Amino acid sequence: MIYVITHGDLDGLASATILYDTLVKSEGVKIALRIAQPFTLHEVLKEMELRSVEELYILDIGVDSATWHRVRESLKEVPRAALKLWIDHHRASLSKLKELCELNISLIYTVSGCTSTIMREAFLERTSDPEFYAKIALIGEVGDKVKELGEGDPLFPIIRKLGAALSFEPSDEAFKVNLIKMWVKERRLLNEEVERRAEEASKKFRELSSIAPSKVIFEGGNFLILDFRDVEARGFVGKVASDLANRTGKAVFILFTSSPYETVITARLPKGSEWDVAKLLGSIAFKVGGSGGGHAKAASIRFPSFRWKEVIEGIKGALSNVG
Repeated sequence: MIYVITHGDLDGLASATILYDTLVKSEGVKIALRIAQPFTLHEVLKEMELRSVEELYILDIGVDSATWHRVRESLKEVPRAALKLWIDHHRASLSKLKELCELNISLIYTVSGCTSTIMREAFLERTSDPEFYAKIALIGEVGDKVKELGEGDPLFPIIRKLGAALSFEPSDEAFKVNLIKMWVKERRLLNEEVERRAEEASKKFRELSSIAPSKVIFEGGNFLILDFRDVEARGFVGKVASDLANRTGKAVFILFTSSPYETVITARLPKGSEWDVAKLLGSIAFKVGGSGGGHAKAASIRFPSFRWKEVIEGIKGALSNVG
């Protein structure tokens, strides 16, 4: 059995699509697609028949420090002779290079793009339709903000709809797997279900954007902190933060509840910011027993809910000297 575990955003889905097309060309091959977040990867691995794995691909999933020990223990069960590739662009994964090598897992990593960039370079010419899958790779890169398209580009409205559709009911993993299969089997980028979800997501985004100003709990000269703990906003927090950051020119941090015992802060930087928000949040998470990841301009951390005030004060202190 071949397992492909991928992140559920546009970069992850695009990457899995390119890989899936190259794999299904082999007659009789059995492929299982799974969706995971960094902090749920250990749960996905636990549900798999690891001893029967012939090939394992983990795409666009950064290592989560809080659950890495569980991931590592599960990966020990995969036969050493199996092909195992971890393809990623998150700094946290690179920090585990030695341990991955000890598990006989090859890390393919980039610092100048995203996972879709790697997949295009490594697999595009092996796909059944390089022209189509070049578009898929570009969708992943634009979705992960390593490339930009003008509003007049034919792919621009398509990417916007896809991103919105993924925000609606973000825990619906079956929808994401079906999207990969539709791209491969039908060569269609959109269908009625994507259109419906995108419309519903747009309504929800407008609603959340309208209440965002009332949720500001602290405003500094270069950043805003919002409290969304009493708002149902899962799947939309990053988009609201990005929109607000670009409209105000300030870094935006949004606090929200992920479970009765866990709180998350998601951060986005405006265009032109040069500092590293992932590094800043990562250092705070370490001090409060949390974990997280992301990129220089977009990151999140998870931590015990009772320590939220410490996290807020940590952000204030860290940003008091950041321009």
